[in-house]
Amino acid sequence: MIDNKYIEAIVVQLVEKNPNPHRREFLQACLRNLLFEYEKNEAKFLEMNVVRDVCKVLIDEQGLTAEMLPESWKFCAAKIDKPWADINYKLSAGLVDMLTLLSNTDD
Repeated sequence: MIDNKYIEAIVVQLVEKNPNPHRREFLQACLRNLLFEYEKNEAKFLEMNVVRDVCKVLIDEQGLTAEMLPESWKFCAAKIDKPWADINYKLSAGLVDMLTLLSNTDD
């Protein structure tokens, strides 16, 4: 999956296709599981800019629009602002966990 750059495909599905909540949870779980392969595939992960992609999904999950982001992150903006009640905090926590997984890898 990593060799075929499915991480990027998963991110596109999550951000561009707006899947239903069950599919969204499944895709995020797949993405998280792929991150356990980081040490073995570090060069590919860096080439694919996986950290940026996880951040992009988190920004979309939180509904952060361009007005809410610094200039350098506006390209990752969510299409619509989400009210607090519509944010899935469980999925958001999972995305933060993914960033933690990436930060805890050995250099």
